[in-house]
Amino acid sequence: MRRVLRGCGMIALFSSLVFPAALYAQSDTFAALDQFDSTGGRLDLRLRAVQRRVIIDKQPIDTLVYETCKINWARRNATINSPALPSKCSTNLYGGPRLKLEQGDVLRIQLVNDLPKLHYDKSETLPAALDIDEPTNIHTHGLVVRPYAPHDRVSTDPANGAFGDYPFVTVMPKGGCGPGGGHIHHLATADTRCRVVDYEIRVPGRPGESSVEQGQHPSGIFWLHPHFHGLAKEQVSGGMTAMVNIGRLRDYACMSPRADGTCDTSVPLPPMRHMLLKDIQLVSLASGSHPAVALFDQDAGFCSKTAAQANAGSYCRGGEADAGRWYFTINGAVHPTWSIDGGRAEVWRIQNASANVTYDLRLDGAGWDGQSDAGGMPFQILSLDGVGLGLVNNGANPGQSHFSPRGLQRRAILMPGSRMEIVVAHRPRAECPADGTEPTLDNCSTAPAPTDTPIALVNHEYETGPGADVWPRLELARMTIRQSPTPAMTSLALATNQRTPAGQTVALSHAAAGQSHINSSTQSLCRSGNVRPLAPGERRRIYFGIAVDEHVDGKPDKAQDPADPNWKPESFVLGTSIIDAEGVERDPANENPLPDGPLLQTMNMSDAKADLCIPFGARERWELVNVSPEVHNFHIHQNRFTVALNPDKTPALRTQDQRDAVNLPQVVVNVGEDRQVLHDTIIVPRGAGECKTTVGPGGQFAKLDDGTMAGDNRYRLNPGAACRGNKAADDKSGSIDVRIDFNRPEQVGRYVFHCHILEHEDLGMMASIRVLSRDQIEGP
Repeated sequence: MRRVLRGCGMIALFSSLVFPAALYAQSDTFAALDQFDSTGGRLDLRLRAVQRRVIIDKQPIDTLVYETCKINWARRNATINSPALPSKCSTNLYGGPRLKLEQGDVLRIQLVNDLPKLHYDKSETLPAALDIDEPTNIHTHGLVVRPYAPHDRVSTDPANGAFGDYPFVTVMPKGGCGPGGGHIHHLATADTRCRVVDYEIRVPGRPGESSVEQGQHPSGIFWLHPHFHGLAKEQVSGGMTAMVNIGRLRDYACMSPRADGTCDTSVPLPPMRHMLLKDIQLVSLASGSHPAVALFDQDAGFCSKTAAQANAGSYCRGGEADAGRWYFTINGAVHPTWSIDGGRAEVWRIQNASANVTYDLRLDGAGWDGQSDAGGMPFQILSLDGVGLGLVNNGANPGQSHFSPRGLQRRAILMPGSRMEIVVAHRPRAECPADGTEPTLDNCSTAPAPTDTPIALVNHEYETGPGADVWPRLELARMTIRQSPTPAMTSLALATNQRTPAGQTVALSHAAAGQSHINSSTQSLCRSGNVRPLAPGERRRIYFGIAVDEHVDGKPDKAQDPADPNWKPESFVLGTSIIDAEGVERDPANENPLPDGPLLQTMNMSDAKADLCIPFGARERWELVNVSPEVHNFHIHQNRFTVALNPDKTPALRTQDQRDAVNLPQVVVNVGEDRQVLHDTIIVPRGAGECKTTVGPGGQFAKLDDGTMAGDNRYRLNPGAACRGNKAADDKSGSIDVRIDFNRPEQVGRYVFHCHILEHEDLGMMASIRVLSRDQIEGP
């Protein structure tokens, strides 16, 4: 764990919380996100990455934020050092901004890196103590947009020096530019810019149209955050995040569908409430003129059990002598409260903007115990990961049909980077079935509120694995449902036009599967040799592992004193292989069998070659296999994927712990024969306790030290290990299979896939992928 402390020596700029009187009562403490809307098809912003002093629960804290301002794009460079104006800039700095876009819009961002120089102790990411000028960049998470760089673009990309959603750019602060700049050389990329860089993100489609099948961008919740490998956890933990909304709720939700599947738009939808979940740890509180000191990490052991369980608010006490606090905020506010009329429902758009924390969210009240194993008051899920769950196509009109998912959920796992949209209304315990029967819209109805009824949004304790992180149990917010003689109308129908047909095939416009080759000029871009579409029956296997080298005394290096020159951290590693139609596992580089086991390694950002090259037009099945005892969270840029199905239409899922399957009932993964839910993140179930992290004879891994630039972080998975990922009856690994289509023009280019638990990503659990365009591929 990297311990990065901040807390003194910066100019004070106190943030304020915004309370729109038109939406919330004056007594409410719910803070809205500062909203920035596109106009005329554009949204032009300056995001200044900076350290500012903000107030959280009356505690002044120096932390990392985006100072977000609308700007005149033509004058952006002339005004780059102008002071932030409240009329055009964000004021809820820690809570974060909300960017509102439509299909077809262009988002232009001038990113200015004004982060201060910081001291880092030796850590799991850094081999030695270092003073650095801190680099950064941005990623638009969940958006299916072009990942171009000025030197790596196609004819339709702008030739203006701007970047698309490209994670390989390094933006240094002014003090770190030029010779002698104190940046982290082993993490730097070839694309390095000084202080300022322009981004141009084009959202595909036309306003008001969100049909994935017709090439439009889905409407829903997305977000923006830093993606500099090695420092992403620290910057996100500090608060550098923003919510991004595409389109409107009405694009995929309907309160009153007609018989022909169209929507009666005269019936209004419930009001929406946007929630950006963040957390921050303070090792000491403010004293006199000294601000609180923040630890930019999520130390899962920060709070004592008694303190965490006894506190009903949104923080727990911890640190040395319980003198610190771990705050869990919604839009920058601690334990917000609000009230709604009992005859109304609300739509909550919830985004987990934590670097590491996984939320197990429930609703407590109305006779429900949110801390029970079964969960709390049921709610209807409208979307996951920014895409509405239009689950069934009724055949009336594929582009316009609607269906109301009947299943309700009593809890939801929200891993880092994940989002969900839910409908919350008064569903008292007496109106719903007993535990053991799944609640639905048919057997668990809304009812009048005879008295004012408090409903708490609570986070249940969540353990990521044996001996791994345990995230605390807390109450995040409280809503009061006011007394009402009428129940809320809550059954929203969802359009199916954001789904992908389960049996859809993708025609390869170049050579037949298994027969194409790449041009010699393209070969230098790929580590793999014969780049080709997978043949029928073939699939890729993606390994997630944790390797901890043994010290000379036989103890894991993780347990040694970091000052020990022989100390080495744990490595979070990824590996890939191809499983042929006969079930033989092959090396993706040369397609030779792998009798000694597959190769797993950490990410090297300075290597311009992609770990995995795939031809445009391919449709692939990936087995995501976890050979570690700790849960992971798969995310791939520029893509959407579906959970693959077994022949009996159940999810291709292998769990060693049922907690990892809570978000994957049939109602969410696959409903009906012709539609499936699209994701951009998915849980990779943990392996059993027998999955080890040991390296060496008899261990889970064999270390490779072959003289390559990544030699210290390359491992072979022992084919005889208890967790070997081959899905045999005695294999103790966890897994989930997904299907990914590489058939949208926005997917061409170089980007990454990784675990979105940012500590895991920063420590190496990431790999690069390049989707090759048609002109980069030639037939046999």
